Amino acid sequence: MDQFLDGISQFFGSDIMAAIAAGFAALLLVKVIPRLIAGAPFVPPREVKKRLDSGEDALVIDVREPHEFNDALGHVPGALNLPISQLTSRAKTLSEDLKAYADTPVYLACKSSNRAASAARTLKGAGLRNVQVVAGGMMKWNRQGLPVQRG
Repeated sequence: MDQFLDGISQFFGSDIMAAIAAGFAALLLVKVIPRLIAGAPFVPPREVKKRLDSGEDALVIDVREPHEFNDALGHVPGALNLPISQLTSRAKTLSEDLKAYADTPVYLACKSSNRAASAARTLKGAGLRNVQVVAGGMMKWNRQGLPVQRG
């Protein structure tokens, strides 16, 4: 492997290798940071759909803004819209409002899963113990052809 990398380095030069390494590191960070922030597992959309279809007592919260909740991507059927912009200001009242769901599986969705990852930490702090993030958000949910509700 070292010979291979040395050969590439000699062929392309060390500047190109540094750029490739930096690009790879950036890509890795984009994928890893949301998961570290969330402190919650990421669940593939098909798995979330399967669990919901099985009758699992679960709550789906979409943390996008209302205009996004009803846009072309739509939302998971039956999802509640609780915008991330309101989470911090409502944290105290949320603790009381969500007490009944403390152990219920709660799936968080947004456009790509970044905002849902941020919201996961807040909602866990509000007392929800079974928070999970829909991996890839509504973009991936749509790409996989799963049903959506609009309007």
